[in-house]
Amino acid sequence: MLNTLETETLSVFDNNVLLEQARDLLLHDLSVQLQAAIAMVCRMPRLLAENERWYGPRDNFGNLKLHIKLFGEPLELEKGQTYLIVSDDRDLPKLVQQCIEAVKSGHLDLQIEERVLEHQQSQLRLS
Repeated sequence: MLNTLETETLSVFDNNVLLEQARDLLLHDLSVQLQAAIAMVCRMPRLLAENERWYGPRDNFGNLKLHIKLFGEPLELEKGQTYLIVSDDRDLPKLVQQCIEAVKSGHLDLQIEERVLEHQQSQLRLS
């Protein structure tokens, strides 16, 4: 019984550590995206290559799509939805800042946990 308890405790600890690391990585990446969004709005030189930016392409109505990515894949924010819509490009930095606040406050923990598990499973398949 003690071995089971130790294993379960270690598993929970490992998952908490992984969640915290993933959250830190996401916050770092969001801060980079925020800088790039501000540069875009201010018409400054691009800070990120097109394939590194999380915003774009536009939908059929001309709205900008913002994907929040972790381990290179977008988070599923709601069932089947992996992006947020920005109707006015000038609102992009504000939306990215709101995403940062959502991560800090734990509002995206469930989505982050799901993405961490998916990432772990994909790593196991590769090994």
